[in-house]
Amino acid sequence: MQWEFKMLKFEIHRGIIDVSVNERKCEAEMNMLGKDGWELVNSFVTNDCDGMTNLVLMTFKREKRC
Repeated sequence: MQWEFKMLKFEIHRGIIDVSVNERKCEAEMNMLGKDGWELVNSFVTNDCDGMTNLVLMTFKREKRC
């Protein structure tokens, strides 16, 4: 069995007190991928040099189609 992979990247929005990701956009994109057979296998964040989170990266996989 062979796999193909896809990465999604979501930027973190920084406010004065809070940081957030656009949950509606994230859910909509993940649901579209799920309908097309993609499965989330990993997610992680990246940090700036000051330690602040700036990106959420998600890895998806599905069986390779001929």
